[in-house]
Amino acid sequence: MYPQKIVQKAQKIVPKTQHFIKRFRTALTGKRTIRLLIYLDKIPSIDQIAQFHQELGNQHLFLTASTKRDISFQSNNDYVYEPGKWSQIASFNHLRNALLYLSYIKADYVCISHSLEQFPIVGGSHLNSQIIYSVKAKSKYDRGLLLKGKVLRLLPVQESTRSVNITNLNFIDDPFLKTHSFLTPLNTLLDESPVRCTYRGKNTFPSFSKKKKLIFVFPIFLTVGGVERNTIEIIKQLKKQYDFVIINFEKLSKEQGSLHHQYEGNCEAIYDLHELFPQNDFPQILEELKSTYHPDAVWICNGCPWLARNAAKLRAIFKDIPIIDQEVYDTKEGWINEYNNPGIRAFDQFIAVTEKIKRTFIEKYKINRNQISLIYPAFSDEKHAAFKKAAFNKKDFLLKYKIPHATKYIAFIGRMADQKQPLTFLEFARSTRSDHDTHYIMVGDGPLGQQVDAMISQQKLTNVTRIPFLDNVFPVLDLSCGLIITSKYEGLPIVMLESLTMGIPVLSTDVGDIALLITRYHCGILYNPIMGISISKHINTFIENLPQLSANARKASPLIQKEFAAKTIAAQYAKLWDTLINNRNI
Repeated sequence: MYPQKIVQKAQKIVPKTQHFIKRFRTALTGKRTIRLLIYLDKIPSIDQIAQFHQELGNQHLFLTASTKRDISFQSNNDYVYEPGKWSQIASFNHLRNALLYLSYIKADYVCISHSLEQFPIVGGSHLNSQIIYSVKAKSKYDRGLLLKGKVLRLLPVQESTRSVNITNLNFIDDPFLKTHSFLTPLNTLLDESPVRCTYRGKNTFPSFSKKKKLIFVFPIFLTVGGVERNTIEIIKQLKKQYDFVIINFEKLSKEQGSLHHQYEGNCEAIYDLHELFPQNDFPQILEELKSTYHPDAVWICNGCPWLARNAAKLRAIFKDIPIIDQEVYDTKEGWINEYNNPGIRAFDQFIAVTEKIKRTFIEKYKINRNQISLIYPAFSDEKHAAFKKAAFNKKDFLLKYKIPHATKYIAFIGRMADQKQPLTFLEFARSTRSDHDTHYIMVGDGPLGQQVDAMISQQKLTNVTRIPFLDNVFPVLDLSCGLIITSKYEGLPIVMLESLTMGIPVLSTDVGDIALLITRYHCGILYNPIMGISISKHINTFIENLPQLSANARKASPLIQKEFAAKTIAAQYAKLWDTLINNRNI
């Protein structure tokens, strides 16, 4: 739990209201320059202050309780921030998001939560370093007025994160707060606001000093998935040539997980617009970010309903720079069905991640061949090389994840989502549970996570171990003799590439371009779930043929590494971006 004094201070600036207040509307008025009054135990060094001002603007003041100076408060534009120690100040990226929000919303406070939990649960290590409040907040509170603000779920956090229910007042001494224990910020209510941002005033942030070409990246959200893994590998490879700014449009759930920690440090900024503003105001905010960073191109890595509805607006906002679209990962399911949308068709270039998608673009949607680039997903050759170089202790890994010893391990690595059909993998495991030499390992989490756990328990599948998340899957692949992919649809799964680079064969549904590699290298078996062949026959055939399939996969490994390494694929992106940017500048 947080210390009582810290929680008590937090309660002073969290909104209080009665149980049945239905909603509030906060108007997105003219933009304003926000100044932070930052109270610390001691004034930071000159270099620390200079870095802070360079990142977030030189209007912010650093103060101590004993500092003697006259401060001319700018009323609504001044906010107090009391982290106490320099080491406890929120990351520049989190403060960037908070300042962007406050520059448009006349809120009394913002509270940064380092968790995907919903309000009233707030995650963090130092609650006092997570709250920014208006200089007028205390006066309003003392007069019994409602304080309006928002909890911003911003990831990642470097330290261990604890969770606290900020409406739990059982240990608060203030009798007034005890009688008003239902606290409601404007988290979801802002989405109902009919008022759009109107640009006014000076920029909140200093002008970004471009030293390289800069790419706006729209991954939609940074969930744990193949699209996001591919995107970060390309960014890592190209960050010496380009600067990247990540802009997310969709809200993450706890079940989806987050890859923010992989992106932080590899890009100039990450903006989680879904945490800050209603979707109607995204175009205005994109205009603001464009004027701050002056991007050279936009790379759309995934689709979402908001983007489909607003594709024409995106084209208008970024009319002077190329938009590279990479939303499609299947020829029938998902965003491929939006490709008669005039807004999307006005984009400059379309990346097909499989040969099948390329053919669909040409034959069904009549997209000009010159506007299509076939670029396959990439695997992390750096992680692969590092794993091969390091000494992997299998015994320790088995103990850590409570995996029983077995002669053979077969893996499933992917999101627990309908697309991936994890329950089908459990059917494979159930059909062979009498085979005590084989154990199944599942890696991943998602919306179906609870159903997966329930089936494992109800069916008494003691031959299955589930690991919710691994940042590096090569240890599991090194243990395994086979990988099973049960997806309804795919492009070319990164985990398949990782498996083949380790010489591990694959049993998979015939989706995407999976067949392209399996038939080329004879390194796996394809199965069709609608052909009436039993699950047990598929898995038994796979296990019986493992010796030859494994030999073929090991032979194919160096060829797969050469063709799909991140550095190889990244060079294809760089060539495409440079061509499009240079053509626009002619």
